[in-house]
Amino acid sequence: MHKQQSPSHVRSIQGLKLAYFGRVLSHSCLADVYKLCCHSQRIDLDFRQFEVEPRELKTKMLGLKSQSGTHICITVPYKVQAFELCDVLTERARKAGSVNIIRNEQGVFHGDNSDGEGFMRDVKGNHRLSFRDKKLLVLGAGG
Repeated sequence: MHKQQSPSHVRSIQGLKLAYFGRVLSHSCLADVYKLCCHSQRIDLDFRQFEVEPRELKTKMLGLKSQSGTHICITVPYKVQAFELCDVLTERARKAGSVNIIRNEQGVFHGDNSDGEGFMRDVKGNHRLSFRDKKLLVLGAGG
């Protein structure tokens, strides 16, 4: 059974180890974004991408449990499958039924989903739209 936790918070870090899992990653600019952000903050980044088949994901991810401090980013189509591998979940991950961020703390996977928050920040900040006192329906494949 999954435990519940609050969303991840930025912490002071000396180095950052990230593993990025997806089926096809050639379209993704996530590595460039992380490298740029970490460089600007003088954070040493070890970023590794893993294009895996569905049958390989569980084995590859669980292999990282012994590497405490290696965090995981998840993209399509594995967000739901990764959710099932988490030991602890945030409320928003629970509500979404999927994860895109996993913190590995001493072999315990803490899953979170920042997709909704990222979407809302983009719409509010870049498009200057307000949803105050409005209902919003967002459709998607869920992972």
